[in-house]
Amino acid sequence: FRPMQLRVGRQFGMDALGVRDFDGASLLFRPRLGSQVRGHVELWGGRDVQLESGRYDADAWDVQGLPVDSDFNDGANAWIVGGRAGLSWTRASLDVAYLRREYVLTEVDDELDERVLGEERVGAAMSGVVGRSVTVSTQGSYHTILDDVDRAGVQMTWRLPFDIATHLSTGLEYVVPVFDSSSIFNLFGANPRQSAWLSG
Repeated sequence: FRPMQLRVGRQFGMDALGVRDFDGASLLFRPRLGSQVRGHVELWGGRDVQLESGRYDADAWDVQGLPVDSDFNDGANAWIVGGRAGLSWTRASLDVAYLRREYVLTEVDDELDERVLGEERVGAAMSGVVGRSVTVSTQGSYHTILDDVDRAGVQMTWRLPFDIATHLSTGLEYVVPVFDSSSIFNLFGANPRQSAWLSG
């Protein structure tokens, strides 16, 4: 159907909470609510590709090619579900999103499956054009495990009135990172930060 889209398989998407990459299904409904207004509602879920770790993955074996001796040698499978909804106009957009990630740990000895809540977040993002040359966007997310806002920011870009393509951008950002053992960025330190930037 024209306003509805169903996808099954490996896919990625983006919303107010960032990028998601998973094996599963998503159902997107995009109704036209007016001559210049469109809505969107999407539900999705599946196995997280970023954190997949199974019997044949590289991290299941040591440097000599022998199986890693671990209680969880089948790895931790992460399953994610979520949804998003919003509105878009000619010069503005609004998006709200929800994500829940659960890890299923398979213990070899006792053959027990344990579900662990790894992430649950809700967020919102807005953007719009002010006048003819200024674009303003803002976003924020709340992490239920931290019981705190884990990311918030605002950005503004001004297209300068010259014959060549020039612009000036500025922004503020507040980040409380969550430690993720699969992320290489933890090597640089998981420290909260507040920052301001200006670029041209």
